[in-house]
Amino acid sequence: MMDVVELDGRTLIGWTSFHTSFARAFGFPSWYGRNQDAWIDVMEEALSERLLSQRLLTQHAARPGPLVLQITWWPELRDAGPDQATALVSLVAALNARSQEAGGPLLLALAPVEGA
Repeated sequence: MMDVVELDGRTLIGWTSFHTSFARAFGFPSWYGRNQDAWIDVMEEALSERLLSQRLLTQHAARPGPLVLQITWWPELRDAGPDQATALVSLVAALNARSQEAGGPLLLALAPVEGA
């Protein structure tokens, strides 16, 4: 079974809302810089810690799967916040590329959903 974090895409419209929603959902630190570079840095740290915890809990699982980020109301985000929707796709790709370049696994899978 994959771990899923669900975010309402309507709460990601606008940069302030985007960063606030992710900070709340993932418990970003107070020093989070609220920009795209900082997003990648804190998500990488949070997801790497998640993988380490899973490995310690389930020693038979060599590589737990990526966390699934399910974005509900994706069409509304795409239409009302196209900059945030496009950035989110790019951020997830950059996060995974960075992990794989360092020999790590995919950390995050993006699952856009129509409606709730």
